[in-house]
Amino acid sequence: MKHLSLLVVGLLMSGCTTDLGRFTAISTKSVNQDTFNSSTNKVKYNVVGKDVSHLIFGMIPTKINPNLGGAVKDALDKAQGDAMINAQAEQTFFFIPLIYGQVAITVKGDVVK
Repeated sequence: MKHLSLLVVGLLMSGCTTDLGRFTAISTKSVNQDTFNSSTNKVKYNVVGKDVSHLIFGMIPTKINPNLGGAVKDALDKAQGDAMINAQAEQTFFFIPLIYGQVAITVKGDVVK
């Protein structure tokens, strides 16, 4: 019976991650092209930014739609930078029916100032 319960719970939970792409340079600010030069500007490596929406009871969103711009802005704010280089973005979805869900956009990369 214990194994059957675990199987049912496992089947009800679902999630998935989708690669949104890799970016040589990305920013939500107006920046000069020289900003992207990592040899002359300060670089903070492996910065992660997220934009997340939670689904209360699996149906009521705390935010309409997370987006890539929000995730990039979060990363730039964390590192106090102007642009990201060598960035990778992904969307993650996790859902437990009628209990909780989460949709998140995550961007990882290096931030230059």
